[in-house]
Amino acid sequence: MKRIGFTPSGLNLELSEIADHYDVVSSSMTIFYAEDSPSFLSRHAFSMPAQILSDYRKAQRELEISICLTILASLEAKFRLDYLQRVDSKLKDPLSRAYMKLYGRHKNKIGFDDLLDAWKRYAPSSIVYVRELKGALAFRHWLAHGRYWEPKLARVHGYTDIYRLADDVITNFPFVSAQ
Repeated sequence: MKRIGFTPSGLNLELSEIADHYDVVSSSMTIFYAEDSPSFLSRHAFSMPAQILSDYRKAQRELEISICLTILASLEAKFRLDYLQRVDSKLKDPLSRAYMKLYGRHKNKIGFDDLLDAWKRYAPSSIVYVRELKGALAFRHWLAHGRYWEPKLARVHGYTDIYRLADDVITNFPFVSAQ
């Protein structure tokens, strides 16, 4: 960024990269739990088929959960980079002007909810997505803090719905990218 005190790392992942990683690990896990896997007998010699299936499902769920966390973190990065780019470029649209005011108060330490609230206020077509995203962020909060309480979530989240939400947001929000 030219004018503001921030240099992006360039290490944030695109949604397609996360999806590719999920596919590779999920496919590998399927092979790992298959009866013809080279290590199957040594790992499951005394296991019942129901236990093997249960272990496989638990492993798949943990993979889904970790990928959901990665997707939501990547989506937050997209919003934060958009915020910084809009401020740096001094754009004149209402959202960018609101961001400049927020930047004056918070600089790079702005809360993600503040960014989402600005989208809701200045880009009314985003309201449905922001509402859904805030629900998913409650799921992310629960994951990031160790899952030690029973979450009060509107629904159970998984890879498919979090991916769909992220794809919808990326497709429908006019994010500003670096020049």
